[in-house]
Amino acid sequence: RIGTDVSIGAGVRLTGSTIIEDDVTVQAYSTIHDSYIKTGTIVRFASLIDACHVGNACEIGPYAHLRMHADLGEDVHLGNFVEV
Repeated sequence: RIGTDVSIGAGVRLTGSTIIEDDVTVQAYSTIHDSYIKTGTIVRFASLIDACHVGNACEIGPYAHLRMHADLGEDVHLGNFVEV
């Protein structure tokens, strides 16, 4: 399920039971699997999110990896090449 005003870049893969709320940006070549992405979040270039919950207004990546069952609160900023 994808909300309104969502921007999805080239080569993005959304798989499983992924839910993306309103005003989210997913940049090119990112993969999101079985995850819940809340309003206002930016998933930067080539990030991988697997079975996670991402709170409102987060910034993830580029090249970040959120492993299974990571649960981010609101306004979390993860830089490049971060693994959680």
